Amino acid sequence: MLNLEGTILNVNSAFLKTLQLSASDVLHQNYRDIAKRLGACNYKRWNVYEEISYSTELTFRRSQHSAQHVYITTIPVKVNNQTVGAYAILHDITPQKEAEEQLAYTLKELENIKYALDESASVMIINASGTITYVNDMYVQYSGYEKEDLLGKYYRDAGLHHNHDELLETIKSGKVWRGQLEMGTKHHQSYWVSKTIVPLKDIDGNITHYVSIHNDITEQKALENKLHFEATHDSLTGLPNRAMLLKELNKVIEKGQRKSDEFFALLFLDCDNFKQINDEYGHHIGDEFLKAYTKRLKSCVRKGDRIYRLGGDEFIIILNVTNGREIEQIARRLHVSLQQSWNVRGYCLRTTTTIGVSIYPEDGESAALLLKNADDALYKGKREGKNNYILYQT
Repeated sequence: MLNLEGTILNVNSAFLKTLQLSASDVLHQNYRDIAKRLGACNYKRWNVYEEISYSTELTFRRSQHSAQHVYITTIPVKVNNQTVGAYAILHDITPQKEAEEQLAYTLKELENIKYALDESASVMIINASGTITYVNDMYVQYSGYEKEDLLGKYYRDAGLHHNHDELLETIKSGKVWRGQLEMGTKHHQSYWVSKTIVPLKDIDGNITHYVSIHNDITEQKALENKLHFEATHDSLTGLPNRAMLLKELNKVIEKGQRKSDEFFALLFLDCDNFKQINDEYGHHIGDEFLKAYTKRLKSCVRKGDRIYRLGGDEFIIILNVTNGREIEQIARRLHVSLQQSWNVRGYCLRTTTTIGVSIYPEDGESAALLLKNADDALYKGKREGKNNYILYQT
């Protein structure tokens, strides 16, 4: 994990093993200094904190005749919607990269490196018609298929169950394709791979075979997905957070700008006496109440509507609606449901909610303006006695 200045705060043993370093070599050191020390020949600075995630390949030139290739993914760490640092996930792809370089030459040279490939990666060879002509033992181990299940069969029988038009277009043009794919085992279990497909040509330039090399990255992918979820969702309720709200709200607005008849509503909800619950019963009961509150919100909206937690007792709902009557119906349903009593850990709690509503495009054509106007409507409702819903009015 890195802080905002790029200083490494902690690492696991796998990270150290991959880079052949000790904890004292990296802890409290800046990642830029370590990259330079390892001889990163394609290193360039990047801001790891702007995007939800960022991936790149680095090559460490350890000596004149030795290089290590790594694939690194960085994911920002957020606390209270503020970026405080980043996780870095490192994957050693040296065997894969070395295999790619060697396989680019000729089919004859493939035989010379066959042993090295079989020991380091899953390999499949497919002829130009899509028929599988070779699989190694490591492919069999990961896929669950026996060799006799695959040899002579069409390549889609090897666990690739989805269309990948961009992949096919690339390799049929004679170019190397690299990427990550979700594969399926013989027993219908999914696993993720980092895959390289190299077209092999004869002396006339015609493609005769495709060599597919892949490494299992299922654990890395699961960790990336977990960290991505944590960066974009509220840890208490599991709802999308403010960062995800702004990203998705802007997408909805962009869609509206392309379609003149696009129409949606933004609801800003605030629990009127949540502070009283926290003060009287404690924060642990307050947290349980917010979970129950989230569950009740979900029961009031429809499929396609989206709920977000801004923080504390503030929530946003984006409603996919076609007219004002629908907005009134859903706002009224929320208003009635949220003032009913709550049974939380044996306590009978009573609370109400005030709702402010802004409508796209009449109340704003930007995320900032829609949020501001819904917030203004909310506080107008607070001034008028709370426990109500108010549509924004200019």
